[in-house]
Amino acid sequence: MAVRTEWRDPTEISVQIPESEVVAGNVLLHNSYLWWGGAITPAGQTYLDENQVPPPSNLPTITANYPASGQDGTNVTLVGTNLRADAAVGKIFIGEVEQVRWGMWLPTDISFASQVGTSPLDTPLPVRVEMPDGTVVPAPDPYTFTAMLPATINSFSPVSGVNGTQVICFGANFGSPSDTTKVLVGTEEATIVTWAATNININAVQGAAPLDVAQVVTAFRSDGSEVVLGNFTFTAVGIMAATKKKVQGIQGELDFNIDDLPPVRKKGK
Repeated sequence: MAVRTEWRDPTEISVQIPESEVVAGNVLLHNSYLWWGGAITPAGQTYLDENQVPPPSNLPTITANYPASGQDGTNVTLVGTNLRADAAVGKIFIGEVEQVRWGMWLPTDISFASQVGTSPLDTPLPVRVEMPDGTVVPAPDPYTFTAMLPATINSFSPVSGVNGTQVICFGANFGSPSDTTKVLVGTEEATIVTWAATNININAVQGAAPLDVAQVVTAFRSDGSEVVLGNFTFTAVGIMAATKKKVQGIQGELDFNIDDLPPVRKKGK
């Protein structure tokens, strides 16, 4: 057990810890905990306040972060140690804007897509991680948001369908989702399924849009700029090529409109 050598005030105490009892954790003093920067003092040494306690080797650290700048939606990686893979409720901040993680959170690296939010452009902002236990881990370098580059469209499909059809557009420089991002099909706001820097996935909402008339699909990025993704045409529900067949029955000849049904097998076939 540790032997008390001096009690200076309620927040400052000097103790000596035998070498056999040096462990990582807290100092237990009469059913209360005294937290000394996350470390226990080395054997035989005396410290009077937490500023004199050497940092433990198991504290989380960030040793590198890259890239140093980019537009909204740029993929950013933090490299470090002891970041704990189970940090499911950990948070990442650029400046004061919380970022949304997209990659895995590993003990040695964290990946996320940068979100500009209300951050100013062309201004270096501090990057930090807040661990589940409240530990704040700063990154060594700031991150600077730059203006959005023009978006490019690689593919858009399908180009027609019924109300609620899922439509996906692949491209680049779409940025990240925010409170202001949206997609319009004509004048109707679509339901966003996913939004990433390289793809936007929506469910088309017909609203008052007429059938068989192409509607312009427009995305509004986080900076307010508009990007035309393509054209989409609403079609009637269940339109199929109908075939008129005559069916001979006991009660006589009947006419049926058969939509894509398998052919009727003849007797004996």
